[in-house]
Amino acid sequence: MKADVTPTLVDVATLLCKGANPPDWVIERLGKRAPLVADTTGDQGDDIDRLLLKSALHLQRWLPRYTIRTYEMIGEEYPACN
Repeated sequence: MKADVTPTLVDVATLLCKGANPPDWVIERLGKRAPLVADTTGDQGDDIDRLLLKSALHLQRWLPRYTIRTYEMIGEEYPACN
């Protein structure tokens, strides 16, 4: 299947059934559950990327402080990580 082609429920069911003809109940249940797995976010531009980067930078800044505090609380030396 090409990457630019949106798979149908039959295509997905066939993949789940390892290439065999899928039973009708598989296609029916996929149809019922499709809204739960569908990508309905649309194009959000780079908003998500910006939020993820902001979160990663926040963690990068603050996690070492919590780690040092944890070592202090348990009474062990903080390892020198260079």
